[in-house]
Amino acid sequence: MKVNEVMNRNVYTINSDESVIEACKIMDKYRIGFLPVMKNDLLFGVITDRDIVIRAVARNCIGNTVEATCTSHGLTIASKDEDIKIVLEKMAKYQVKRIPIMDNGTIIGVIGIKDCIKHPDFATTLNKIYETQVTHPDYMIFENGNPHDSVKIDDFIL
Repeated sequence: MKVNEVMNRNVYTINSDESVIEACKIMDKYRIGFLPVMKNDLLFGVITDRDIVIRAVARNCIGNTVEATCTSHGLTIASKDEDIKIVLEKMAKYQVKRIPIMDNGTIIGVIGIKDCIKHPDFATTLNKIYETQVTHPDYMIFENGNPHDSVKIDDFIL
């Protein structure tokens, strides 16, 4: 299975000189938690809803620019022709849930952990990312190893 088969092609971005408040508005409008950050029409970084809470709100910098406040650098990217297994390995290695998809220097999509659910390595990767015990193919998450504390993956917010 290749990235281009499951990636999300609706990519919303934000410019690095925009405010964190504007990032929040975009995330709220489109019900997303991840925005690629652009600078001079190039991918500069990403900002997530978690970045906003941990970096901007906690530091009382919500009015500052995305670049100054909470852009994550050291990007992990993928290409549209990559195998999902490779993307899952990247997600596990770098502890990320979403990866921008690039083609000739242009962002063409985003792939998230939810997009990879049908891949056979999904449960193993989710286990590495969240350090929980996961079964496959039912995609149940067991907290503390107790099946009675399980929830279906559809109920788990990724």
